[in-house]
This record gives sequence, structure tokens and C-alpha cells, in this order.
Amino acid sequence: MSTGLRELLDSELDEALERVLAPRLSTLLQSRAPGHCARITELDVPLAVRLSRRIRTSVSNDAQVHVLGEPPTVPSEVAVSSTKLIELRNPAGGRQRPPLLVFVPPGTQASAEDSFDVATFEEIDLGDVYRDLAERLLAELPEELRRGVETLFDALDETPWPYDDTLARARYLLTVQLNDADPLAAGAAVFELGLVPDFDLFA
Repeated sequence: MSTGLRELLDSELDEALERVLAPRLSTLLQSRAPGHCARITELDVPLAVRLSRRIRTSVSNDAQVHVLGEPPTVPSEVAVSSTKLIELRNPAGGRQRPPLLVFVPPGTQASAEDSFDVATFEEIDLGDVYRDLAERLLAELPEELRRGVETLFDALDETPWPYDDTLARARYLLTVQLNDADPLAAGAAVFELGLVPDFDLFA
């Protein structure tokens, strides 16, 4: 590691989560029939926008994918108002519309919220997506470094550490990946786990 540790940007974390979630959500939406409506309420605006754009290009059933909100907070090409959302939920000219997926970012206030609650919209549970990402990233590490990181994680599991959760592990492993899986960087990046950096940790 000759150029210093490259720290993780929030946009890079969103990009990695997009790679995990987009195929899963595209497959789910592809399987839904016309007239079906679903919502996701767990994701912040930047990731929701990324996924909306990606999913739209991945499905072949003309599915509608939007983020609840208005410009400039949500880009106009994916933004949808609560009033428009209710219109898209209902049939048009007596025919069911293509499947509908809406992202409702946490804290979003909507005047017609009762009209797209779980009674009419399937609630998509994403599970622990940070854990899924961390498992994928861990499997991609070179074998020797992977064994060292697994030993580190095992030690953290044995003595619960308040700063160690699946988000912290995903951020840590992404930082390692961004630094070309350099063992020195892997030791320095443990600050993402709330630990003191140690360049020699994996020596």
C-alpha cells in the first residue's frame, strides 16, 4: 500500500448494494402479474433512485418503477407523487396496468398514504442486505487474506463489540476491496469496525 488508504464513499456503498439488490428485485417484479403493486420502505433516496433506473432496464413486462417524492429531492424521471401513484395503481380503460413497484424512502410524508398501505401494496422485505453484501465480498477475497478476516470476525463474534454489525462489516470489506485486497490496507481499514488500525494485523 504505497499511496495511502482509500476510504469508502457512500456512493460506492450504494453501488455495491445496487449490485446485490437489482437482480433480486428485477426477478421479483418480472414474476408479478399486471395489476400487482409492491412497495419498499427501507431504502434512502440515492439507492432507491439507482435501483429504479436499473430495474427499469432489466425487466421485460413494462413494469412501473418509481420513487415517491418530488424534484429536486428525487429526479423527475423516477419521481412520483402520492396522487399519481394512486392513479398508476388503478386500472386504465378497464385494463390492469403493468406491475408497479414504488420505493417509499424513510420519513417520506404522503397525503394519500392510506391508499398505498399493505392492504393494497405488497411489502417487500429486503432482509439484511448488508449481511448478504458482506458474505459476497468475503468470498471474493484472496484465500489467505480471507482466512485472516474470518479469524478477525470470529474473535468479534466471541466478544460482542458495539461497533461491529453487518453494515460495519460490509463497509470494511468494501474498503478492503477498493484497496486491491492489500493486507496492509486490510489492517488499516479496521477503523470501519471501530478498532484501532494495525497495518501488521494480517502479516
